[in-house]
Amino acid sequence: MEPREVDIMYQLEGEHWWFAGKRLAVAAMLQGLPRRGLAVDVGCGTGAVLDLLRREGPALGLEFDARCLGLACRRGGLDLARAGCAALPLRDGSADLITLMDVLYHEGVDVAATLAECRRALAPGGWLLVFDSAYDGLMGPHDRAVHGARRFARQGLKLRLERAGFHVERATYRNSILAPAVIPARLLARFLEGRRRTQGPPPVSDVDMPPAWLNRLLLWLMALEARWLKRHSFPLGISVCLLARKPSDKPA
Repeated sequence: MEPREVDIMYQLEGEHWWFAGKRLAVAAMLQGLPRRGLAVDVGCGTGAVLDLLRREGPALGLEFDARCLGLACRRGGLDLARAGCAALPLRDGSADLITLMDVLYHEGVDVAATLAECRRALAPGGWLLVFDSAYDGLMGPHDRAVHGARRFARQGLKLRLERAGFHVERATYRNSILAPAVIPARLLARFLEGRRRTQGPPPVSDVDMPPAWLNRLLLWLMALEARWLKRHSFPLGISVCLLARKPSDKPA
């Protein structure tokens, strides 16, 4: 990610509805899963989701970007290490839960190699939670600002996990309530960018702190989505999330 975008994420993710809503969705998807051992947030960014995971048990954050890692260290109390997502510094079968929060989406990430590494590091019966961006047709200035390289359809990402040897327990879209507003805005931004004839300034993301009243309203909508996600799925949305399990070595 561009340094500017990393700094924005760190400054806003505590209260901004988008980031806070993601954490609510993570908690909803993981509700009821037994935590026997280590949780690993691969590509932990500046550590907000890792901070959530450590409340339920031992948790480790892995991040390759030095700026992200430095900001995560400022939170204090987090166990962190620098590592790429296709070469995890973990023993075989040492993790009980691995999370990939908008990791597969990024430039330079080998999706197949990353999923293979996650499977190797997970214990038999361990869980993998993947959140990522949906629909390739929505690629635009925001994605380039944060070095996004691909977006996923739910079924396509499900097939990738299955090919990597996972059993997908849940596959759903999210960020669904606002999709009717966000999708046209992203398509318009893509169209306007394509019509520019001269080289303009580098693209910037559309992440900004809205007025307090609007932020509260949007976060309330994200909380409604999270409540739904505890037991149900969404048929469309601008993000996709999958919960998968590494098969157990024990016979059925």
